Amino acid sequence: MKLLYTAAWTDHAHDALTSAMAAFTTWVAAEASVNRFITARQQFSRPDPDEYSASLVELRSGNAIQRTRLWAVQDRRQSGTLSTTISVEVRGEGRSCAAPSIVASLIDHGLRPSVGEDLLSTTPRYVAGASAGEQLAEQVSAFDRRVPIVVMMHIPDLFTRLRRSASGFGTIANSTAAAIAGVANVVVADADSVAGFNAALGPDHAIRPGHLRIFRPGVDPAVDGEHANHPWLSPGRWYADEYLAPRYVARRTVTPHTAVPRHRRAPELV
Repeated sequence: MKLLYTAAWTDHAHDALTSAMAAFTTWVAAEASVNRFITARQQFSRPDPDEYSASLVELRSGNAIQRTRLWAVQDRRQSGTLSTTISVEVRGEGRSCAAPSIVASLIDHGLRPSVGEDLLSTTPRYVAGASAGEQLAEQVSAFDRRVPIVVMMHIPDLFTRLRRSASGFGTIANSTAAAIAGVANVVVADADSVAGFNAALGPDHAIRPGHLRIFRPGVDPAVDGEHANHPWLSPGRWYADEYLAPRYVARRTVTPHTAVPRHRRAPELV
């Protein structure tokens, strides 16, 4: 089966490992309520009880099998502090898939969930004003950034003219953030913040009116052609189709090109 989704992050909560166990149990119950063709297993590794692994296998439409695996590995430092590396992987058919809902649960209930120094969020962050746009440009171009940032420009009048459904802009932004939970963050920017952002990064990395753009790690305006690594989507497409942005962004972020921290894995489930 192909790798459709992968994410790994560090949770600094003292009870992150037990929380992962509880989240998996709750998630399996929710999945079983809508799909009776599932098999779930979970275990601790031996002799190390600080490693937990679990898997859920689902039979989906067209007899397609999808397998989701969860690992939680607790690290006890000499200082006495604890951190837990949490990993989620989905394999199956297709090109990619949105983040399974357990990812949002794990991140939302975690303590400073992060990849390196980048904090993860399951909801969009809204920025307004030129100064906020300049700060966003600094974040996007940070040398040590490891998490992709998706910037969605909101032009209310243009959105009203182009949209074809009753769903508001916030619904699209929320759906996009949920689809890429664990692997990327979403920022919604107004016209003034985009102006500040564009002035800071220059025309090649600019966000055009109403566009969505995915900024992968490694943004460097000084490198010729580097801007081509950061795809964009015009408002004529994603403003008009409420389902397009989540699909477009997920296909370009949840696959394995995203940098993730190294971690020890618990033994494979048989």
